[in-house]
Amino acid sequence: MGILLVLLGLSALVFVHELGHFLAAKYYGMGVIEFAIGFPPRILQKKIGRTVYSLGLIFLGGFVKIFEENGEVTGKDEDQNAVQAFFTKEESFVAARPGAKAVVLAAGVIMNFLFGWLLFALVFMIGTMPRIIIDKIFPESPALAAGLMVGDEVIGFPDSRVFVEYIKAHQGKEAALTIRRKGKEMVLTPVIPLVSHEDKGALGVALSEFAGVEQRGFFSSAYEGLLMAFKMVFLILISLTQLFFLPADVLGPVGIVEVGAGTYASGIAYLFQFLGLLSINLTVLNSLPIPALDGGRLLFLLIEKVRGRNLSEKFQMAANSLSLALLFLLIILVTVKDITRFL
Repeated sequence: MGILLVLLGLSALVFVHELGHFLAAKYYGMGVIEFAIGFPPRILQKKIGRTVYSLGLIFLGGFVKIFEENGEVTGKDEDQNAVQAFFTKEESFVAARPGAKAVVLAAGVIMNFLFGWLLFALVFMIGTMPRIIIDKIFPESPALAAGLMVGDEVIGFPDSRVFVEYIKAHQGKEAALTIRRKGKEMVLTPVIPLVSHEDKGALGVALSEFAGVEQRGFFSSAYEGLLMAFKMVFLILISLTQLFFLPADVLGPVGIVEVGAGTYASGIAYLFQFLGLLSINLTVLNSLPIPALDGGRLLFLLIEKVRGRNLSEKFQMAANSLSLALLFLLIILVTVKDITRFL
């Protein structure tokens, strides 16, 4: 169930992003040829008016195809299933004012930010309990001998201070710890030594503590959710260097699903929080001035405005193709890393 909900959540992130482009294009009178969630091969498709609405088999993605979006001058476009849609020259993307083009390109990241805000607000409306997570287990420790694992959630303690006091009180005897692992609860009984190591503690673990979120009313939740969204944007910008050095805590698609399913095991509010963080990540990453991303296309639009003439279609296609190749390579690398870690 956790994996299914994460996959549905990821699809929702794609949907709201593409919906932003779609609604903005419609608002400015641009001809939308196709609104797709997922990439071909298509599972379902229906033509309403002059727009084809489709669902692709490769669901982790999507696109909005706008008439003459890439500078075509044929007066018509044709999708991969030979479904034709005809529009006037005034309905083309290239004929729109620069301001309208910028809004259409930015609408996707704006929608992801708003969706992240909504999810964070829901977290505050639901409220969450404090969590104590085992972040590290030292070699030859009682925790390792008892079968504790990194990522285990220790339940039954209001905070880490009470947990540490409990462990100290059981030095020289057996302690009963109730932990949650991948949605399942179990009791482990480490034997706590009389003498504890100064750096490793008596149990031999390092903890991460997450304070609970107090349940709030509608307006307070909306305000706190907005603050959280802006805070996440700032933190993500600071940590962007991780994408280039591929440290152990950078996750690919497999890792995202695995972690997301684990958050659902702790409660739906934690899943909302996780998806909200992903939505804000998409906001920041898609805003980067990298060709093939929304930020890169906005950069090209700005350059064209300054130059007073359009960039060549050949240059844009080459830059976008190179960027896509590098992005796919990055995805493959982190996915392989995820698979080798979880196997």
